[in-house]
Amino acid sequence: MKILLPLLGSIFALCILTACDHDSASPIRNVRFDPKLLNQLQDGSNTACTNYTYNYGGKAKYLGAVNTRQIIVAFDENLSFADQQDLLANFGFVKGLGNATATSSAKLFTVELESGLSCRQVEQAIKVLQQSQGIRYAAPFFQDGAQMLGISNELLVTLKQSDDLKQLRSLLAASNAAIVMPLDELTYLVRVDKNSAGNALELANSLQNEQTVAHAEPDFILSSGDLKTSGTQRRNAVVIE
Repeated sequence: MKILLPLLGSIFALCILTACDHDSASPIRNVRFDPKLLNQLQDGSNTACTNYTYNYGGKAKYLGAVNTRQIIVAFDENLSFADQQDLLANFGFVKGLGNATATSSAKLFTVELESGLSCRQVEQAIKVLQQSQGIRYAAPFFQDGAQMLGISNELLVTLKQSDDLKQLRSLLAASNAAIVMPLDELTYLVRVDKNSAGNALELANSLQNEQTVAHAEPDFILSSGDLKTSGTQRRNAVVIE
């Protein structure tokens, strides 16, 4: 009994400490983020961050590593706002649901992440979210000066010749992507989702290497990074008359 009492006391004290919430309440739920949810051995947190680029004006435009504060998510269109909140509550690395921005093919939400994540853990978090049936798309943000660039679910593809459209359709079909609409004789708006061969940035970079493609660039979502006070907008916005 003399041995058990100190042991039980230690366990009780540990339970009290771990139950304490050191962070402020979030719109999703009031819990402390457990880093074990994103195992460092699985996500490669101890390795250097991946630096991303995209093609702009015929040159590689530097984006750097993924932002660790927020990401972009598109939900199943049948989910209500309450359903979206409940879905995100299953992920301890999610802090809150932010503003929505409509593209031509989806409604994208900014999702705030708990502090303390590495760039590798954010990349893994995106993969974890994409495994959910209620999520159609998830992608990162990148810091660009005072604002952040989010990878939307769409990209712009310009062909070298109009006769190359058949080849583009074939490439997109193989990548589980599709044309949303033509923008002119040579340029097309293309959409992707979580089942595509990469997000809009990754597919644009892949298509840029095709002989029939003159230019491919992801459509970006612009954000100041403050989910409470600011909205979001698109940089390569396509206006439908």
